[in-house]
Amino acid sequence: MGFLFNPQPVPIFTAAGDFARGAKAFFYSGATTVPIVTYQDAALEVAHPWPVVADLCGVLPPIWLPYGPYRRKITTAGGALISDVGDIPNPAPPDSGGDVVVTSASQLLQTGQAIWMLRKGTLPGFVRMNGNTIGNPNSGATELASDDAQALFAFLWTQCDDDVAPVTGGRGASAGADWGASKKIVVPTMQARVAAGLDDMGGSTSEHLAQAITTCTADISSTKVTVASADGLAVGMYATIKDKAQGKIAAISGTEVTLAAAPTVAGANLSFRGSWFPDARRVGASAGVMSLALKTEWLPAHKHAIEDKQHSHAIHGPASSVPQGSGDTTAAAYGSDNTGLSYTGITETKDAGGGQPTPMIQPTRLGTFYLKL
Repeated sequence: MGFLFNPQPVPIFTAAGDFARGAKAFFYSGATTVPIVTYQDAALEVAHPWPVVADLCGVLPPIWLPYGPYRRKITTAGGALISDVGDIPNPAPPDSGGDVVVTSASQLLQTGQAIWMLRKGTLPGFVRMNGNTIGNPNSGATELASDDAQALFAFLWTQCDDDVAPVTGGRGASAGADWGASKKIVVPTMQARVAAGLDDMGGSTSEHLAQAITTCTADISSTKVTVASADGLAVGMYATIKDKAQGKIAAISGTEVTLAAAPTVAGANLSFRGSWFPDARRVGASAGVMSLALKTEWLPAHKHAIEDKQHSHAIHGPASSVPQGSGDTTAAAYGSDNTGLSYTGITETKDAGGGQPTPMIQPTRLGTFYLKL
């Protein structure tokens, strides 16, 4: 079956607005000058003459074209050009195979697409994102050992680094070679995790994943790096210099950043990123904690109110000597008094807080993440 070029009997007109009596229609492949055969019937069995000629009202007979891009050129009976359009799309529709709803490949879930469902257990056509493995029937994979897993095996091998989707025994020359060698690949886990977009995703950096971006001067002989600005940087963040991971930030003093290890790149005006992710631009990167014990350096600079009240102390001592009996014998008489008002000079409060981890879980509903085979 082919495509009906002109399902409605629409006349062709000349530039003067008259019916193009006897107009000629030429059909070519794509945008070329290679003629294609047109047909009088849907079965593409009875060919039209070349070119196809319009009637006295300028109407062409039914023209069936084989599927594929084509060029259509129309002239008057005398050969004057009326229209010439090339590379007209003419894709073949999917074969329905009967009285059923038809979908094209672009309308279906593709290999590697993830879905979330409010359910447990396995799902036909998918594997769970639970950190188990997939491989061929001889691989001994824990989530799925089947030929059905080959396309997803190749997808994970190609799209994810080995620390995200490790291959047992290490990666070989290609996904096909590892599949044939009965190796297993880990399906990245989404257990107790939420999904998020890459920080750039083909566009400019969003900085929503606590990405602090600046420039720096670095030397491979020192763990200390000088940044143009330390705004947004924090101890414990992952540092990336010139798109190379450098481990965590150990300390910050002004614009001096101390890394846990000396950087692997050196120079001035190098790009510097600080993030709570090892690399927020890498597919499959994972970060975050369920709870967190706060560190002093993470708290805002602040003071505590202290009330140092005035007070006095009672003192006792001899007030005078008084005669006692006859003669010159005397005895001391005692009285009392208070000291003057004073402050103690208190400078610290007592220890406070229990030191328990801080919960970090956002409002969450649980289900299962599945990955399309």
